[in-house]
Amino acid sequence: MGRIYQRVRTPFRMGTRRAPSLEVDAMENRIVVGTLNSPSCQVSSQVSAHFETMEIEGLAHSVTSVSDFESGIESLSEGGLDLLAIPAAEIFGREGEISAKGCQVIGARTPRRPSLVLVSPDRLMYQPKSAIIVSDSGLVRRQLLRARPDLQATSSEKLGGIVHGFKLPADSRDLPRKLAELLEGGEIDGFVISRAEYDGSGQTERRHTLMPQPKERGAPHFLPRPYSDLIAVVSRVGFPNRHAAILTESEGNTVLWVQSRIMGDFDPSIHDFVGLEVRHRQVGAILR
Repeated sequence: MGRIYQRVRTPFRMGTRRAPSLEVDAMENRIVVGTLNSPSCQVSSQVSAHFETMEIEGLAHSVTSVSDFESGIESLSEGGLDLLAIPAAEIFGREGEISAKGCQVIGARTPRRPSLVLVSPDRLMYQPKSAIIVSDSGLVRRQLLRARPDLQATSSEKLGGIVHGFKLPADSRDLPRKLAELLEGGEIDGFVISRAEYDGSGQTERRHTLMPQPKERGAPHFLPRPYSDLIAVVSRVGFPNRHAAILTESEGNTVLWVQSRIMGDFDPSIHDFVGLEVRHRQVGAILR
């Protein structure tokens, strides 16, 4: 685990195969962006909100959802989409597939809410002894135990051995609601999920953000998982840079560039235990 501070602005590029240039329709002056959501990264809402705050003279836009990575990259390759915005975790290990379709990763958007939240009536340091906290991230469970060695940090898969009768829901998207029921019934003391999952599952219990740089002196540090809340942007090879820059951001490009290279050098067996934070910071802010 560690924080990476780099003053780099090198754009992120993948792929070498060049496809015929299928650009924004010059007659309609419209850019079509496909989006793929995940439970922990709601891409559609973020991209739509971004366009709502922009006024691009002479260029209209539309945002449409795709069902999965395969259909999205196929539609992009065939010209049905101009850009594809997806959770960055989806592109890891698929560089060859993207390149084979005549496409490339051109950058990313800066993560807005990468930190996870502890859903519980009590903050972490006020949890009772031997409190049961559920997280499906090996990294988070290690960080919980580092801060409170007396906790019972467990995954949802192993929760049945602690809570009698618990079974994983058929749809993983229903897990936050199931855990909320256990919390309300006093079967567990808390669980850790992304902010997007918290908002999307209608949680009513209090949440406590597990921050990488807590404001309180002596509070535990929680580094986010790689690619947390990071949206990668994919285009066809040869797509105009001036249009691609509408959606990408300098800091997001840096985050994707650095994290992809670090994770690519790690053995897959330890990926679930790696925490990364990459940000743009002025020297003065780092020294403080």
